[in-house]
Amino acid sequence: MPPHDADASAGSGERSPFSPAHALVRLDAFLDAYAAVGATPRFEHTAVMAMTVLRLRAIAAWTENHVRATGATALEPNAAMYRAHAAWLSARGS
Repeated sequence: MPPHDADASAGSGERSPFSPAHALVRLDAFLDAYAAVGATPRFEHTAVMAMTVLRLRAIAAWTENHVRATGATALEPNAAMYRAHAAWLSARGS
């Protein structure tokens, strides 16, 4: 999701309350805590962001297919949001 000061055309008009730098600090805290459990390796930002882009695109495709199959057009904005978030992350080198 674009940060609070991002271009208004990005991310379907949604804004994060966190700057990109602060979001990475929060991600570091999560990754450190996750890696502290057992023998779990610590993942890097790039790996998390790359997988997030893939999952967002998959969720968007599933939602689009669901809309076509069921006529649940109220979910169309959700698919667009998932794609916008994936594009925003992808454009930042994830």
